[in-house]
Amino acid sequence: MISLDLLHYGAAAVALCLSAIGCGAGIGIAGQSVAEGTLRQPMAVTPVFNAMIIGLAIIESGAIITLVATLMALFGKRVDFTEAQAFAAAGGVLAVGIVSMIASFVSGFIVRATAQSIARVPNFASQITTFMLLTQSLLEAPIIFALIVNLMIRTSLSPSLSFDHAIALFGAACCITFGSIGPALGQSIFAYAAVKAIGENYRAYNKFFTFALMNYAFIETAVIFCLIISLYAVFILPVGGITTMSAIKACVAAGTISMGSFGGALALGLVGRKSCQNLALDDTKYASIARISLVTGVFIESTIIYAFLIALLLIIN
Repeated sequence: MISLDLLHYGAAAVALCLSAIGCGAGIGIAGQSVAEGTLRQPMAVTPVFNAMIIGLAIIESGAIITLVATLMALFGKRVDFTEAQAFAAAGGVLAVGIVSMIASFVSGFIVRATAQSIARVPNFASQITTFMLLTQSLLEAPIIFALIVNLMIRTSLSPSLSFDHAIALFGAACCITFGSIGPALGQSIFAYAAVKAIGENYRAYNKFFTFALMNYAFIETAVIFCLIISLYAVFILPVGGITTMSAIKACVAAGTISMGSFGGALALGLVGRKSCQNLALDDTKYASIARISLVTGVFIESTIIYAFLIALLLIIN
């Protein structure tokens, strides 16, 4: 039998450790490329350095958000936690740590591509840095969503919390955790290719920017769907009225939308990457490339919507 103190404090420690691993790896990947970029192009030292500072600060924010969640777990009100409360609280704080680890790690590759592109076209550094800032900001959204779910779970930790309800709350944490993996990977794959393509064909920057907004909108909806299902699992089930079947449905719903989000968002990222590569080669074909990507994105997005509808029906019935 695991000690409740070990479960509670151990989960907080593991969450912060995972976040630190992801942030450290992401910063290392970014720093390595920045060093390579400045050696290749001495004229780009200042703009590459400025972009690096912004990029590393955003990567570091993931660890800061996890630190906030960890401190809340360690110093928040915790008197005679039951097994159910400890289990649900552990799931909430681990969600923040895992999502932060993934988002921070892949964010390092975006800074890497930014440094390479600026080294190629130093005079276009401000526009490339702006593009990087947009992408990294969107990658922070899953971490913030995980923090919101964690906060909502903590508000549900009443003394009367049943273990069945705790399972539903844990399922909510798993939903936002695993549902963020695909979108994080998809956004990083696309953003890496897009930033690199801008360095190869900076004159098509406006086309890349417009195309990126469309692609990000598709991918970001996957995370929003996961957040909605997570919040449904937290709030729609009344305390004390949870049955084992309700808890199972909540977990199945979390798995459904998580898998749908993973596959759909990853596919969107791969399609966007290829489109950016083609656009870098010949931006005069932007209309046809964007049209093909849009139609493909709509069909891929429909699969995520199907998963969301099934998950929603499982939760509310």
